[in-house]
Amino acid sequence: MKFIDKIWKNKNYRFFVQKDKDSLWIHYEGETYLWKEEKASIKKIKTDQSVKQSLIKANLPGRIQKVFVKKLESVKKGQNLLTLSAMKIEYSFKAEGEGKVEEIFFKEGDTVNKDQNLIKIKYT
Repeated sequence: MKFIDKIWKNKNYRFFVQKDKDSLWIHYEGETYLWKEEKASIKKIKTDQSVKQSLIKANLPGRIQKVFVKKLESVKKGQNLLTLSAMKIEYSFKAEGEGKVEEIFFKEGDTVNKDQNLIKIKYT
């Protein structure tokens, strides 16, 4: 897992990238894309209600920098939930749709390991 920063047409872009055998998973601004090497194509992974993650987990070890929501708070699609920092890089977690925060498992300043639960959301 790593971050890639690119500048294109004077705009900065930051991507989170994960390599998996013959595939490349790319996460950008709350959307996930899959690049298959054998097809040399990229497709957007659907984020309909059936695949929205109600349990948000840490994708890498780090420290919780900022928590933007509270338990039982309603959230909207794209709303910032929390920021995780690792190796001087910040990664923002955003809501995938409208819903309500059911649980927050950590507070600001806490250290988390990869795959630890961060926030649980019930999407409506």
